[in-house]
Amino acid sequence: MPVPTSDVSPINAVSQLTPRPLLLLHGILDSVVHHSDATDLHAAAGHPKTLNILPDSGHRRIPDDQIDAVRSQVVDFFLDNLSRNTGATED
Repeated sequence: MPVPTSDVSPINAVSQLTPRPLLLLHGILDSVVHHSDATDLHAAAGHPKTLNILPDSGHRRIPDDQIDAVRSQVVDFFLDNLSRNTGATED
């Protein structure tokens, strides 16, 4: 049974993530998903949110000279946000 694309569209769901933090990393050279999709998601998302458009990256490839900086950003994002109360309930 087909599912309407609007039911699984990230742009329609991203606002529901709030108050959970969102980190978007997107390569400007991505030939599969246009970088404007990431900026649209960022605009539609609630807070907290972070967008990093990677200037020399594609869909799956980050240049070797930028990997450490991107890795640090991801690690910092998790360290900063895993200790925060994000509104999620515990069982």
